[in-house]
Amino acid sequence: MRLLVVDPPHAIFKFFRGRMPHPGLTQLAAYVERELPELELEVIDCTVCDNTWQDLEDKLRTWQPHVVAVSAMSTCYVYDAMDV
Repeated sequence: MRLLVVDPPHAIFKFFRGRMPHPGLTQLAAYVERELPELELEVIDCTVCDNTWQDLEDKLRTWQPHVVAVSAMSTCYVYDAMDV
């Protein structure tokens, strides 16, 4: 089983986050790796890595995860999360 954890690309307020990874994504990834070692896990922080929506779509199509967990760190990012 494959799990993809995503922080989608954010057009607004990107400059507030700088280049720090989303702490919730890294914590979730560490927990999943420890508790479910048989699960294939990939984390994509599109904001930090400057991934575009097309990059994310390509990853979803090629890797075909069984589950996609999407982050919405604050209310202003909810629509980006819903777009995923």
